[in-house]
Amino acid sequence: MRIGFGIDLAAYGRTAGTVHAAAKLDSGHIKLTLISDSSFARTRKGASALLSQVVEEGSELARLTSLVPVAIDVPIDLQGLPSLRDITRTWEVTCRPIDRAFGALSPLADNKIGYCVARFQKLIELCPQCKVGETIFETCPAASLQDGGLPGKRYKKLLRRPMSFSTFPSIGALRTIGLS
Repeated sequence: MRIGFGIDLAAYGRTAGTVHAAAKLDSGHIKLTLISDSSFARTRKGASALLSQVVEEGSELARLTSLVPVAIDVPIDLQGLPSLRDITRTWEVTCRPIDRAFGALSPLADNKIGYCVARFQKLIELCPQCKVGETIFETCPAASLQDGGLPGKRYKKLLRRPMSFSTFPSIGALRTIGLS
């Protein structure tokens, strides 16, 4: 049995849409547990004190990374963006090659994730537990699913299915769905 954690920062700080999940792989089946009381899922006002948010989110991330590395669904390595050096195509101003290859949202120009990218960059800067490539990793769920031979388009519709509730040790109230 293997366990992993992931955080989808789609609505980081803006709405309750941020999803924090634990995945258990056991005998070829995946049990996905959605964590409903994550500090990452809290709505934050623009005038909120940033340091208290980073401390709260950083301690939660440290707790998770003390167990296993955590996959984060937000651009972490901006690969030199924004830079106008050595570009030959318009898309290179706001997009990384990986975003272009998989049709992902642009980290700097898309209204849906630009805010999330900026906030998470600040968390990384102020959180010593956040070591990119060691304790946290960037993931692209759609691309990962496609790479594994599963449908990557519209994968979030799976989360709209009926779910049962369960608990995960030391974390809190959870929703669970089973995937095979």
